[in-house]
Parts: sequence; C-alpha cells; structure tokens
Amino acid sequence: MTSTVVARVKSILSVLLLVALVLIGQGLNVTVYSFGILMMLALVVIGFTFNNIAEDRPARRLVIPLVVTWVIVGGIFALSYVLAPLLAQIGS
Repeated sequence: MTSTVVARVKSILSVLLLVALVLIGQGLNVTVYSFGILMMLALVVIGFTFNNIAEDRPARRLVIPLVVTWVIVGGIFALSYVLAPLLAQIGS
C-alpha cells in the first residue's frame, strides 16, 4: 500500500484538528484555548487547499495547485478584511 503526499497530509491534518479541538475544549487555560483557535483556523485553511487536490497527484506536481489555492484563499481573506468595515458602516 503506497500513500501519496496528499493522503498523508490529509491524515496528519485530521489528527491535528482533533488536537486543536481538545485544546479548545479544555477549560483551564485561556492561552491554550487561544492557541487551539489559531491552530484550528490555520488547519482549516490548509485543509481547504489539500482537499482540492487529487490524492493520486505526484509530489513534484503539487506546487502549482497549492500556490493557486493559497492565492485564492488569501484573496478572499483580503477582500473580506477590506469590505467588512465598509459593510458595517453601510449597515449602521
């Protein structure tokens, strides 16, 4: 059984998402909770990227789809960052 890079990353992301949920769920330390939230946000963005790539894709052909997906996600975040204050001002 051979495992591709994308399949391995998806497996690692699943485990790390569970760890982030445990960090968020603990009620003892706010710093650990904050780290869990940041970890969850980063893992979700990375998960979006790797879920849009076929699992049978060879490792040497991953760079272009990764960059394209990260540019699209970054553009959406930048656009929402710019538009949020404008929409809040229009709404009030």
